[in-house]
Amino acid sequence: MADKKKQHYIPRFYLKNFSLNNSERAIRIFNLASSKFIPSGNLKDQAYKNYFYGRDLKLENALGILEGISAKVIRDIVAQNSVPAKGSQDYSTLLLFIISLSYRTPYRVEQLNELADKFAKAALSKESSAQPLLNDCRFVMSDPIQVAIRNATLYLPLALDLGLKVAINKTQEFFITSDHPVVLYNQFLEPRKKYGSNTGLACKGLEIFLPISPRHLLILFDRDVYGVGNRNDVVIDVTNGADVKALNLLQCISANENLYFNEEISEAQIRYLMNHANRRRREAKANVDEYVNSKTDEEMRFLLHLYGADVKCSLSLSFIRLLKKAKQYILGDKVLHVRDPRRCKLLEQFAEQVKKGKYRASDFQKFLRDASGLT
Repeated sequence: MADKKKQHYIPRFYLKNFSLNNSERAIRIFNLASSKFIPSGNLKDQAYKNYFYGRDLKLENALGILEGISAKVIRDIVAQNSVPAKGSQDYSTLLLFIISLSYRTPYRVEQLNELADKFAKAALSKESSAQPLLNDCRFVMSDPIQVAIRNATLYLPLALDLGLKVAINKTQEFFITSDHPVVLYNQFLEPRKKYGSNTGLACKGLEIFLPISPRHLLILFDRDVYGVGNRNDVVIDVTNGADVKALNLLQCISANENLYFNEEISEAQIRYLMNHANRRRREAKANVDEYVNSKTDEEMRFLLHLYGADVKCSLSLSFIRLLKKAKQYILGDKVLHVRDPRRCKLLEQFAEQVKKGKYRASDFQKFLRDASGLT
């Protein structure tokens, strides 16, 4: 068991793609808290925590299996400059890897604990007897990483309708990555909807960006909102260096503690990016907004709105455009704008059955077969 004490929340195979001179042993690092540039760091000592996924190793072993399969899929993407066919086993593996990677980092754990703390304090602040104690305590989840991974598995079906393409970087710039590398964004809703989060997996206009090498970046996107590259091509040739800088800026904003990159990225380049990123980095990882729902002579009711803090930087990429029907979409006064209301309703029903113990979080397809009367 000693060899599994160091549990990596960013897989080593993934970071090796950004290693110095493809050595797979060393990597350049920029630490955000200290603003320190490290020209060569030991790769195996990056992005891990002791027993991050638990001492029983169940989650660690399960993620290890997923990583082993995903490593081959990603190697093939980099080697072949293509992506798996939608509906294939490799496609399903890749989607699970991307979504789980988004949920399995310390950033996500800190976000869940921040949500728990802010929600509990907002609710208890209405109790006069609890008010004096709230400043001296902090509420956290008992096992947030288990909750995070369960959520990733449960909500994965919401991402099945997204388009998938790979951007091939043909500029003099190089992609970087971070310790929270899966960036959820929404160019469509960011300038239109100012409250709440716009990056839930069901959101209309969702985009997901993940660099997988200094020359390759995966993009998942709402096909009803965006035109990404040429319509019928799964590969996007990125020839504008400004696009690479904009995508690297996402990593700088999203990162929790460290940025990672190879020898092609200089200290001056990283400090330039961070100079632009610092004013856009999120002060809070989670928010709880309070609204007065109704008021009577006896009591006042409140509505608490919980959501994660989005990455926002007015992203503009030369190879992504809004489709005409997206420009004509009317937001109205709806709080939520989802791509597929029917799928969301089915997932709500499924989540209730999971809560009752009738299904596991990974049993959505079985739930659909049962719901349709199939065996």
